[in-house]
Amino acid sequence: MATSGESSPYTDGRDRLLDAAERLIALKGVDGVSLREITAAADHRNHSAIAYHFRDRTGLVEAIWHRRTETVGLERAALMLDLRSGGRERDLRSLVEAYVVPLANEIGRRRPSYWARFNETWLTTLPLDFLDGFIADQAERDPPVPLQSLSQLFDCMRTLVAENGTTDASRRVALASRFVITALATWERESEQGRQAPESLKAYTDELERAESVLF
Repeated sequence: MATSGESSPYTDGRDRLLDAAERLIALKGVDGVSLREITAAADHRNHSAIAYHFRDRTGLVEAIWHRRTETVGLERAALMLDLRSGGRERDLRSLVEAYVVPLANEIGRRRPSYWARFNETWLTTLPLDFLDGFIADQAERDPPVPLQSLSQLFDCMRTLVAENGTTDASRRVALASRFVITALATWERESEQGRQAPESLKAYTDELERAESVLF
């Protein structure tokens, strides 16, 4: 039995599967990697390990979302609460910061990180204007994936963009979201290749916020 502070064989094996799946999906695409490849990359001898821990591919991907968005979602929710209490919930630049910063912080916690690239490949499975479907999907989930704060943030952005006279606010927000994910995925690649120092992420994030704001 694992003592306090130690991982059990169950959690260790589960985490290795999640790490391997996130990395391989980020590099090869959602449908570009087999469950057998993931199991082998996680150094599992039992080919039924994914079925044991997650039931199927869908359950595995859902588990990756849960694990990585919980921290991001809590951080974003705290930023949104701060915006509301400070009367800045209608400031588009502040909303952009609440979108970008938690993502960048999560990327900075892992070396190498594959989180932006995982998001990037996931976005390729969605329609160009994915906002309505995403928001509806989050509202219907039970139990929910910890993306409610992101759904609320997108909705706030869309409302403000529409009020500024943009005729297709949903598509504009979706486009801006893709821009951020692709930019962070590019930083991940260059960081893994040794072309970007880990400490460069903060300045890159600041620059990305400014560029994102211009898109609106």
